[in-house]
Amino acid sequence: MNPNVERGGFLEQSRLNELLILEDRILEDRRMLVNMTREINNPESEFIKRKLATLEIELQHMSGQIDYMKRKCANSQQSLVNQPMNNQPMNNQSIPEMSVPRVTTQAVPTQTVPTQTVPTQAAPTMAKPAVQMSAVQISAVQSSVVQTPVKQTPINQTQYNAESDFEKTFGKSFMGIAASVLIFISIILFATLLLPMLGDGAKMAIMYIVSGAFLGIGAYRLNKDKDNKFNISLTGCGLGALFISLLLSNIYFKVLGDIPLYVLIAFWGCLVCIFAKNKNYIFQVIGEIGILIATIFGCLLCLEERDTTKFIALLVFYGITSAIFYLVNYEEEYFDNLCYHFFALIGSIVITAACERFSEMEGTIVHIIACVILLLNIVGSMSHKLDKEQVCFGTFTSVHIICMALITSYIVPDEAIWGIVVYVSAMIMTFVISFKKSELQGGLNTLSTTCVLIAFVGLIVNGSAYTYGFIWLMIIPLLVYGYVRNQLFYKVISLIMIYVYLFVHDYDQGVIHYIYMLVVLTVAYVCMNYFKKQYEKTQKGFLYAAVILFVGIYTYGFLADIFGYGDNTHEVIMTVVYVCYFLVNVLCYKVLFAYNYATGEKEENHIVFSIANLVAMGWGLALVSNGGSPAIHFINILVAFAAFMLKTKSALEQKDGKLSLNLYVGLKFTIFLITVLSSLDAANYVISIGCLLLAILLILVGFKGGYKYLRIYGLGLTMLSIFKLLMIDVQYENTLGNALSFFVSGILCFAISMTYNYLDKKMKD
Repeated sequence: MNPNVERGGFLEQSRLNELLILEDRILEDRRMLVNMTREINNPESEFIKRKLATLEIELQHMSGQIDYMKRKCANSQQSLVNQPMNNQPMNNQSIPEMSVPRVTTQAVPTQTVPTQTVPTQAAPTMAKPAVQMSAVQISAVQSSVVQTPVKQTPINQTQYNAESDFEKTFGKSFMGIAASVLIFISIILFATLLLPMLGDGAKMAIMYIVSGAFLGIGAYRLNKDKDNKFNISLTGCGLGALFISLLLSNIYFKVLGDIPLYVLIAFWGCLVCIFAKNKNYIFQVIGEIGILIATIFGCLLCLEERDTTKFIALLVFYGITSAIFYLVNYEEEYFDNLCYHFFALIGSIVITAACERFSEMEGTIVHIIACVILLLNIVGSMSHKLDKEQVCFGTFTSVHIICMALITSYIVPDEAIWGIVVYVSAMIMTFVISFKKSELQGGLNTLSTTCVLIAFVGLIVNGSAYTYGFIWLMIIPLLVYGYVRNQLFYKVISLIMIYVYLFVHDYDQGVIHYIYMLVVLTVAYVCMNYFKKQYEKTQKGFLYAAVILFVGIYTYGFLADIFGYGDNTHEVIMTVVYVCYFLVNVLCYKVLFAYNYATGEKEENHIVFSIANLVAMGWGLALVSNGGSPAIHFINILVAFAAFMLKTKSALEQKDGKLSLNLYVGLKFTIFLITVLSSLDAANYVISIGCLLLAILLILVGFKGGYKYLRIYGLGLTMLSIFKLLMIDVQYENTLGNALSFFVSGILCFAISMTYNYLDKKMKD
């Protein structure tokens, strides 16, 4: 035997053994990767897809190389058998070397292998990936092996990009849902509108055959491959079609009695629980759509036939089937149950719209059952955790509450009683919501706002909001509850309701409203002082403004109820209200709202007081301009002057805005002087002389306090007054008066000049 042939056969057999060992290692790596992806439950990982694709390529390499080595070994053995006895040397055949591609996270080139392949162990179907290969596994893949001369072509990695993922998701999931919807509608149309030549029995038989076929085929296929979206869609479609068929048999064909229907629906619910144990969203969506379509059709049919009994049965079936899907697919987090709550929202709207028609019939039991279903939806929504985004929670649950309030109006037709019921229910719901714990308050605040608005509507409809001012029944509970629970939302809502109440009351009930509003403001002030740690300057400012508005708006109605609304009393009442407004404003600014309740330090509400004082100044000018009796006119002038004097010194001493504030002080006193003189019917030249006197006063104050811009304003006012005297006030009918006015004006101008010279010399000395 030729030793070269023996040595070549030995080397080929050794290489074959090495390749077989390496193949087993790659297969083991692949099995481990697939098992880990199933446990991790993440089928969409691009990294795992690339890893599995790489392992498949390496296995193809190994299969080709093993086939090649087996053929070489077979040839070697045949050569040994046919070897001539003369021991002639044989030409050694060289085996080309090749290396297996390295495993990377980049796109991997595919390699076309020879047509002959060796069967490899079938790996489990990839379900849900997300792991990394270990360094030992990668080194094993990178080990050198014999390579066959094969053609290499790059693999197209675009099948894993986002567009392909969207295409696969749409094709596998959404198309199944769309197909189920079309089939549901076709079953209803077939049973009610199409094939008039067929009898009811034939139609029902066809419905059940079609439903059973979908369900049977889907269940059979689902048993073989539980993760296949088509199988899930087919099974869900069959279950939905079966439910529609059962419902049509009872409501439309009137063949199936209520008791058998209840039994079959219970059996149907068991099937749902069995098939929904994997909690696949496709199955849930198809089932929910089937229930919704059946409910909509049932509502239309019951309304057309005006059949209250069938509608009650429909509501019961809807509640039971919805509860089955809810319980089977229940998750703790609200956002994870969004599919159910979305369809429940649509169902609530459909039921409410149908109940509106039944309000014209004898539908009290219908409305009660509908309210119970909506209440259960609300309770179900509140039972979830709210650790994620809450917009849907606040919006959907608010719609449920609004629908329940509407249905309640059908049960209680009397508006007054309905208003009380809705008010009490909404207020209870408001306080219950506040106990819901969540770091994200957006959805809860939306829901609470809805309840507050519904409670307010209940008071308005009841009539008490306008006639008796019972809105304080909302303000005080919300206000006290907000401070006791230290919840900003309820404090803000109560302050908003205070401002609403300021403008919606019935002015013919002045005394009652005055007492109610006084109680509300007193409670708010006491809460703000008692709960000092919750002090907020903004809230204090809003309450301060509410007190000022209360005095200005309510005092007139209060006094008018006592003294009457006659012309003789109007002037006196207006002056009394103005004096009260001014005094309360000063009291609030100096005492009630002057301090920080938490620290006890002095704190000014510049904005609120400034606005309130501007209102007092404008109000005083209006009263002074109207004149009236001398006593009333004099009181109005004094109070208005006091309002103009407030904060004058602080405005002049402010460092910021010296120019604007100095000009503001000079201008406001000029306007006040002109208004007072005009109300006394003073001649034009008297007004001019009065302005000159005011200008001198402003210049003196400017020199004394160092207010440069106030002095400049005084000089400007002097020039304007002289210009007015010369160009406007000169009238030759009264030469003595003109002469005296010019003489006095000249003296005043000399006085101004002397003042400037004196003060200038004094400053130089």
